[in-house]
Amino acid sequence: MDVLLTGATGFVGANVARVLVADGCRVRVLARPASSLGALEGCRVEVVRGDILEPAHSDCPGRVGPEPRPRP
Repeated sequence: MDVLLTGATGFVGANVARVLVADGCRVRVLARPASSLGALEGCRVEVVRGDILEPAHSDCPGRVGPEPRPRP
């Protein structure tokens, strides 16, 4: 199964990614450009840098996620 996982650079998300990989899933993670990937060290995932709130960062042909809103 192919899985796109957001939040994988955090403690919980990184552990979810590890479980998915261990279960045989191909995991692609969406990580913000400035996010550290340390929590994913040694985990066989594909990392895509981007931000769902910034459509210019997305390589996806369609929209995924909420409508963009200005950041304070």
